[in-house]
Amino acid sequence: MRTDVSNAMTAGAVHRWNGRVPILLGVTGHRNIDTKDKKLIAALKEQCTLLRKRYEHSPFIILSSLAEGADRLVAEIAMETLQAHLIAVLPMPAEEYERDFASDRSKAEFRALLDRALYVKIASVPDDMAWKEGGEPRNVQYARAGAIVADHAQILFAIWDGQESRGTGGTADLVKWFERGFSPNEYSLYKNALSPLDPLEPGRRIRIDPSSAGVSIAEGPKLPGAKTNISGILSRTDKYNRNAIDYSSSIAESPPLAVGIEDLAITDSVYRASDSLSVRFANSVRGTDSVVYSLAMGAVVSFNFISEKIFAPWLYLGITFVMLVLGSHVWFRSIDNRFLEYRCLAEAMRTLFFWRNAGVTRSVWLTYLSRQSGVVHWIRHAVRSVEFCQDCHLPPQREAASSPTLDGIRVAKTAWVDDQMQWFERKEREHYRRFRFWLWIARLAIGASFITAAFLAALTVVPNGAGGHLWDDLVKDYGDLWQAALGLFAAGGLAARGFLSRRAHLELMKQYASQRQIFAAASRMLETIETGRNPDWTAKAILEKLGEEALYEQAEWLWLRHTRPFELPTA
Repeated sequence: MRTDVSNAMTAGAVHRWNGRVPILLGVTGHRNIDTKDKKLIAALKEQCTLLRKRYEHSPFIILSSLAEGADRLVAEIAMETLQAHLIAVLPMPAEEYERDFASDRSKAEFRALLDRALYVKIASVPDDMAWKEGGEPRNVQYARAGAIVADHAQILFAIWDGQESRGTGGTADLVKWFERGFSPNEYSLYKNALSPLDPLEPGRRIRIDPSSAGVSIAEGPKLPGAKTNISGILSRTDKYNRNAIDYSSSIAESPPLAVGIEDLAITDSVYRASDSLSVRFANSVRGTDSVVYSLAMGAVVSFNFISEKIFAPWLYLGITFVMLVLGSHVWFRSIDNRFLEYRCLAEAMRTLFFWRNAGVTRSVWLTYLSRQSGVVHWIRHAVRSVEFCQDCHLPPQREAASSPTLDGIRVAKTAWVDDQMQWFERKEREHYRRFRFWLWIARLAIGASFITAAFLAALTVVPNGAGGHLWDDLVKDYGDLWQAALGLFAAGGLAARGFLSRRAHLELMKQYASQRQIFAAASRMLETIETGRNPDWTAKAILEKLGEEALYEQAEWLWLRHTRPFELPTA
């Protein structure tokens, strides 16, 4: 079997995405429809307009086999109404495919649309030539092209009369595969790599009757245990794309993964966007957390004067109001979750970039967030969309590589393995220092709290020589109990802050140490290959395993820290 991937001259158009993740549309339908039917055209345009309003920040891709009838009509309207880019998904090489178009006019229309395609994806064809003769082998090729559409489209336009297919890979078959979330192994690009026990959420099917132009929309059901379906996933994708637009200037200044690798620009641009956004939101959360904590300490101080100063209640109210606003900024905008999610998207793009540059063809989206459906499953959809577009953009020689090139190994070792190893080592030391700092702060604060409490308690029992206690001389005459306990409250708050901070830094230090060890081992193994010694593992296997470990680590990190209800262990 072989897979051919061609690139159209319009490949530079992806730079206009500016790190955004495209939403993939698909089309299936009958060939013998009236493509001039005004009601049908109006229904299609209306649905496209609704999609543009609903996902206004996202680029669109239309996957079409460009057969006569529905495939061409939907592709043209999507490109016109949604400014969608076309990826032509052909069942066989174009010159052979043209044989199925009866008239010269139809062939000319096909070639014109093919020239407008961003990329051309050709379904794998068997080595024997039986498919060229027609019959069932040729129908199987149509089924393979349909499977590509069904497996990657998130929204499917079906210009369909609702009847069963009259041959293998017909409209009804493709709709059925799409609605269940995956195509049969015999036609799928992924074969047995895609488990039916771990499918993605089914997409949204927009069916338009070719006779009446009536529209019916079927939303893919939620997977068992999932918190969202395809609508929620696409909404979160659009939210990410909006963030990429809002902060496009800072994203443009972020460095690339590696210099001079133009055919991986799609993955690199999404990495730069997600990485930059993750850093921005992480800093926002940390900064807000520090301000809220400082205001909380101020609220404690102001609370101590409530009984004596008339302005103290207003000061207390003002401080708590600002705390509420800052907390709402983080909570309701899910900034704390978003920086985690964008960090995971960036890690997937990093792995995809270096895998493909080194000739590793394993699918990243099949590895990432596996069997962990829920609100973060939009990341897996996003990775699949980017990966499909990226793989369509790869030159045939790179896409078909059976082993990493020497240059690919060197780039991966320098810009990925060694770079990450050094980064994790640096961050490990940094968090160790912070852990030690907050550990001592917590100890000092706890000690100060105890000393303050012991001192105040002692004043209540030590006589002052005048029939009373030192409390009367040193505390009672200088304010009420709230003011006397100010030091105790402040020290207690500082102790709590120190405890939480040192725990956070300790957890980060452990994670970075674990990651550093993985990358250090990979670096040593790759060095044995460069020095010519016979390794137990090939470079391809090392890089593939490294990517797998990095993806699993990121997914686990996200799920452990992403806000979601869960049951705590009980005795």
